[in-house]
Amino acid sequence: MSGNTAPTLETKVFRLEHSGKALEAKDSLSFSVPSNSPNQLWSSYSGVNGQWIINRGTGAYLVVDNNTVGVKIELPYEWNIQNDGSSVRLEAASQKIYLQSSQQKLAVSPKQDADSLFTITYVTKPVLTVGSKDYVESPEHTCVANHVFNTVNALNAVIHILEHPDSTLPVDSMAVLFRDHIKLFTARGGEAAENLELARQTVASWFAVIGAKMNAEVKDKGTTESSTRNENPGLKAAEKQLAELGTTHTKTKAELKEQEKKIKTAEDNYESEKKHYENAKANEDLAKGSYDDALAEPVLELDEADTSTFVGNVWLAKKAEREGAEEKKNSRKGELDREQGLLKTLKDQSAREVIDIAKLEADVKKAKSVTDDGASKKRDYQNHHQTLTTLYGLLKDCREHLIDTLRYNVGGGAKFSAVREKLKGLVNALEKGEDFKEPLKILDRAALDHLMTRIPAITGGSPAGKLTN
Repeated sequence: MSGNTAPTLETKVFRLEHSGKALEAKDSLSFSVPSNSPNQLWSSYSGVNGQWIINRGTGAYLVVDNNTVGVKIELPYEWNIQNDGSSVRLEAASQKIYLQSSQQKLAVSPKQDADSLFTITYVTKPVLTVGSKDYVESPEHTCVANHVFNTVNALNAVIHILEHPDSTLPVDSMAVLFRDHIKLFTARGGEAAENLELARQTVASWFAVIGAKMNAEVKDKGTTESSTRNENPGLKAAEKQLAELGTTHTKTKAELKEQEKKIKTAEDNYESEKKHYENAKANEDLAKGSYDDALAEPVLELDEADTSTFVGNVWLAKKAEREGAEEKKNSRKGELDREQGLLKTLKDQSAREVIDIAKLEADVKKAKSVTDDGASKKRDYQNHHQTLTTLYGLLKDCREHLIDTLRYNVGGGAKFSAVREKLKGLVNALEKGEDFKEPLKILDRAALDHLMTRIPAITGGSPAGKLTN
């Protein structure tokens, strides 16, 4: 490459305001009206005679059509920005842009009018409000799509700029015409590259916010946030707690099963003692009946029916036997009551563990869902960001090669071959991206193919053939 270097492109991002209202571009194709939309950002690019002014969000340019100022997707009209202190006038073709307040529309006027003053507020980059919606529904996704659309539109314009010379003209004349378009081409190529860079930055900003938001959603209370987005402390804590509780619950169920066996034994013991008691009670009642009968006999004196008599002794023995059986029965009943109390405690514990396990399982499921969803989103953002980064690099290289080839006639056919490959790679990359399929439809492939066969004639290189997929 010669000592010459490709010219740099200075881009200014600003907001145009009139009477406190921002100059807005609506629907990319309609005429502009002042509005209170704060994010209507514009950029200016140096042209041959003045400046191009492009809307940052829509890719529309200020144009003059039938004496009316509008915004359209086409080659930009060149304006002169006349500074007047903190305000500016926009002039195009010796006409000035001003606001007809009564009609609330933009128009051009041959006169200098006080209403033609606009205020420019310079900004560094578009204001992003990322993270409020899903990416595909977000303003940022639309912004990226617009940037890509603008990129393709700029590429298309480059094609038409480069193919402008009549192929029947001598090579020298064609080269002169090309040089006349170099500055325009340089700016459009730079604009395309910058739009891709803005798109890449937009995705990067979105990714950063989503990553932080995802980590916040899965962050465990009382723990510090993980230093890497791939970790999920909330999920890990829930899974650990669930495993521990699962072990505890298994132990509880085993104890519950064992306790049910003890209950069965206690119930059998109680029933056995209860029968002993009932038998003893029946025997006592029988002996008491015999004793009562003896008392009723007239031949027996009262003292003979005393407890020292045989009948009395039998009754007392049966009574003692019944009392012993009753004591054992009550003892077994106490054992049964204690075992049943323990059983109830274990059942209550098991029921609580089941509830806790269900809650933890729901927490784990939710945490996994957040993690999986976040990981899926991150993959989408990373892929999108990587694609845009690749496209940006391709476009940047392509622009540099074209500038070298056309402006400085460096490298001839070899340099153009690199241009052709870069353009081919860029177009193919655009075709593969879901978000790029729609804007790619405006790319004039026929003109691109035609261009590929004609540039070598201008640069002195050998024909390079058509660009093929």
